[in-house]
Amino acid sequence: MIVCIMVSEKIVAELWRRQQNIAFAADNGVLIHVIFPGRPSYGGGCDFTDSVFLSDGVTVRGKVEVHSRLQDWYTHGHDNDPRYNEVVLHVVMQFGNSPARLFNGTIVPTICLESVVPSALSPLPVCDYASGYRLQDLVALLENEGYIRFLERASSVQEACTTGDVDRVLLRNVASALGYARNVRQFQRLVDALPPDIAHLSLSELMAVMFGIAGLLPSQRHRCCGDRYSSDMEVIWRSNGYPSVLDAADWCFSGVRPDNYPTRRIAALAHLLKRFGNRGMMEETCRLIDTASLSNGHHCELQFIVDGDEYWASHIDFGINKSLRSSLLGGQRVRDMLVTVLLPCVYALSRRLSEKALRLYMSYPQHGDNEITRYMQQQFSIQGRLTACRQQGLIRLFKTYCRFRECLRCPVAISSG
Repeated sequence: MIVCIMVSEKIVAELWRRQQNIAFAADNGVLIHVIFPGRPSYGGGCDFTDSVFLSDGVTVRGKVEVHSRLQDWYTHGHDNDPRYNEVVLHVVMQFGNSPARLFNGTIVPTICLESVVPSALSPLPVCDYASGYRLQDLVALLENEGYIRFLERASSVQEACTTGDVDRVLLRNVASALGYARNVRQFQRLVDALPPDIAHLSLSELMAVMFGIAGLLPSQRHRCCGDRYSSDMEVIWRSNGYPSVLDAADWCFSGVRPDNYPTRRIAALAHLLKRFGNRGMMEETCRLIDTASLSNGHHCELQFIVDGDEYWASHIDFGINKSLRSSLLGGQRVRDMLVTVLLPCVYALSRRLSEKALRLYMSYPQHGDNEITRYMQQQFSIQGRLTACRQQGLIRLFKTYCRFRECLRCPVAISSG
């Protein structure tokens, strides 16, 4: 007889992470064979992404939500939240009487982990193919994958520049990096909608135009903000006469750290545009790479950090103060932009600086980790810090092979054979 155990949702999530190559009978009678439990989602929303399992022999990929009890699905309001329409499996410690129903009316299968409680003490599963590698060989493989990812990014830049202005292509890529995963398309649409004659605008005018096009001014969101800055933005926007292209509903604030809210990122992008507007962002980036030292190339970051903004250093949104002042665009995000956007762009578009851009990329220090790199380092049992190139190698392996469980096509498996 299985004893009913009350545990926290955190423990259920930790237990679910250890379920791999194991079968469960779901509450609807379907046999669920777990191939890969997925990656924990730390930014809010569903608990796990990129999960893979067989449902009566049919491969299913998607998001998983975990709870202590089945009825928590309704207690937490997920049945009334369209963000949870992407859930494909519900995982609990205790079954209940009602199935998990999505906002769109679909019922998703629920499985119970009561029978596998002892496995909570076992270590997290690791990649079987990586276990036979020497560390130096695995690191070399990651470096090669990072190099390939760099070339892929450079190739996409070259392709985009065949039909677009170089500065606008670079700006679009920078804006995408500022948007993170949840607001990438929105930032791309914002850049595409910017008028060609923005270089002559003052910083205040530029911000007002960008906020207005984005549909994020207080009046566009039916909000009342009494501070002088918000009022000035409204007046400037109305006087310029540009149409709005997006609205507030297009932007994702939920699950985004307040420091990274779209409003603050748009303000940061306006600062960068004004800073490099006269010379052009591509020309200025090439100049910085040209003068960078290979042994200390990351000094380029300083030119892209946005510290001083009287209003946005102390606000997360119009009329909403933040407790601690902070940079609009800090070092970690700039380092990520340099590795994933600026260096590939210089490599693709400047024949004179292409070799130096590649050498800077290959030697660049780690630029912060994320849920993918943390997961992949655990899968490969790699401890400590990696170079930026090797981190990008981890990301490429995950996005190309691991998330689809294409293990036999993965270079790690092929090389180990």
